[in-house]
Amino acid sequence: NAGVHLVHRLDRPTSGALLVARDALAHAQLDQLLRDGQIERSYLARVAGQVAEDELAIDAPIARDESHATRRKVDPAGQPARSRVRV
Repeated sequence: NAGVHLVHRLDRPTSGALLVARDALAHAQLDQLLRDGQIERSYLARVAGQVAEDELAIDAPIARDESHATRRKVDPAGQPARSRVRV
């Protein structure tokens, strides 16, 4: 099947970054790497105001929010999620 295969969209309600594959095999491989946590994601954010710490680690499990189809929430039953923030 020719064409581009969407593997993952970073932020559904915005114009966020996309992970795409050129063919079905690459799509399957990237999807598996994503599910296995083998793809590292880095984001650059611009903020206003003062940030209290130079570095911060957030380690909290994330699950779907049943009240909203595209939202996630911190939930003990969720998947492990770690974020490292550096100002």
